[in-house]
Formats: sequence, C-alpha cells, structure tokens
Amino acid sequence: MRDEKWIVPACLLTFFACAVAAWFDDQHGAAYLFLCIVGVCLFLAGYGRYRQISNADSGPLDPSHVWQTTSSTHSGEVETFRYSPGTITFIQVIAWLSTLVAPIIYLISSPRPVGVDLIWLGLFGAAFFACFYLGFLACKAYSVDIQADAIVIHGLIKSRAYNFSSFGKVALLESGGRGAKYVLAMYDKADRVLCQVDTGIDNFEQFVALMKKRSFEKGVPYRYRNMWGSWTSNPK
Repeated sequence: MRDEKWIVPACLLTFFACAVAAWFDDQHGAAYLFLCIVGVCLFLAGYGRYRQISNADSGPLDPSHVWQTTSSTHSGEVETFRYSPGTITFIQVIAWLSTLVAPIIYLISSPRPVGVDLIWLGLFGAAFFACFYLGFLACKAYSVDIQADAIVIHGLIKSRAYNFSSFGKVALLESGGRGAKYVLAMYDKADRVLCQVDTGIDNFEQFVALMKKRSFEKGVPYRYRNMWGSWTSNPK
C-alpha cells in the first residue's frame, strides 16, 4: 500500500521515455500519442490531488453510513455470506460451455487434426474445461463467516480464520477502474492487508455494515477511501 504513490510517476516516466524514443526514431505520430497519454495522466493525477485537498478536513462521504445489517443479527450470532445462486449458476453454465472449445477448434481447422494432434487437442479441451470447472467449484465453496470474535473465509481447499484482535483497521476501498466497485480490506497492526472481500458476494452492503458493527464492538477502527485516494478522517 505504501508503494502505490510511485505508480503514477513510474507510468509518466515510462510514457515520456517512449515518446522521446519514438521522436528520435522519426515516429512523430507515436511520440505525440505518448505525450497525449502523459498529459491525460497528469490531468487525472492533478484532479485526484485536488479532490484529496478539497476533502482534507472531513474526508469524502462514506457510502456505507446508510448500509444496514439484518434486524435479526446479534452479537453472538454467526452470519454467512457467499456468492448468490444466480452467480453460481452463471459460472456453472460458462464452465459447461467451455467443453465446446475443443470441438469448435476441430470443426474449423483445415486440415482437421488427426492422430497425435487430435490427442493434444483432446487434452487441451479437457484442461480448458478443468480450469473453468475448478473456478466454478471454488466459487461454490467460497463463503465468509462473521463470528463474534473472528471472520472465517472458506475456500475450495482450506479455510482461514482472522481474529478481530489481530486487525489494525478495517477499510472500505472504492475502485476507480476495472474490477469490483468496492472492496472491504482488513489490515493488521503493521498496516498490511490480511484479507479482503469485494462486491462479488451476495448482500455485500449488509456484510460491510456487520463488519463495521463487529469492529466497533472490538475497538477496531474503520475508514473509507474513495476512488481518488482520499480517506475519511482518522477515527477517534
């Protein structure tokens, strides 16, 4: 997390170096393109910095302040969160559709594979399907249990438990690009990420609200970071 501040300068230097190299190679069009990319990156970095400064006192508005837990959730109860049945079904359909890859390759090939080539195509199709099916099994097995003193993340092979006493903070992170819109990250005392859960799980808002409730009960601070890198003020 502490090395993220070097990402933008590194990208700017890389694109600028590409522009210089393209210019000396008489690729002026490519040089102008790289310079435009540098300009866009500078604008976004400047705007992000402006957003950070403008929110320096109170911090950005945390969307989770209106998210609620289920009314039946009590301190001693275990709440389980997993992927929705619709998501699991969709992934299962994709996994079974992957079995068509090898037959399609066979039908569109000219000449069609025979002998050893056909065996390799069959092995490729089996491996391709196995990867997708393992992904389906992993999503089906994945779940997160929020207990009174810990959270337990169940995977396909093993489960991992994290005690609230080991948390340095819990943070809701907003993504500004591809991937999940929000990620709830749990940090240790040294500000390293122990685990994180994104919006892929069903009832993510209830999950965040319950994690905040458990964290407050255990004295673990909570913060929110928006897509521009601005954090809510330090918890008291």
